[in-house]
Amino acid sequence: MSESSILSEADQEELKTLEEVQKNSKSEKVKEVLGETIKTLKGQLPKEPEEVIADIIGYNPFEDECKWYDHHKEMVNVSEMYPNVLFILEGEGEESGDIWTKYYKNGKCQECRAKITYDEFDESKLI
Repeated sequence: MSESSILSEADQEELKTLEEVQKNSKSEKVKEVLGETIKTLKGQLPKEPEEVIADIIGYNPFEDECKWYDHHKEMVNVSEMYPNVLFILEGEGEESGDIWTKYYKNGKCQECRAKITYDEFDESKLI
């Protein structure tokens, strides 16, 4: 059975995109993981994006809290691998009040920082 008869037209387009991203990636680790993902797609055993991320960084950051200093670079790469998936990453930095949400799609990112506000003083609320 040929590869084209195994994959749907949409899957074939996804495969071409992944192969192009793999070819153009500057990261050897991303190239390696993409190679595995491409093999998986050709074998019709789709790999979940979380599995791909865990393969790239060596652990699954979606299971537990963790320090993931290179998250931006790696999430941009993974979002290029899955261009139609919206990834939402929430984080809290080491500094007080450093709370954020980042949205990744098709290699692009939108960062939203938490806005901490306080009510104005209201003497009637004193207890």
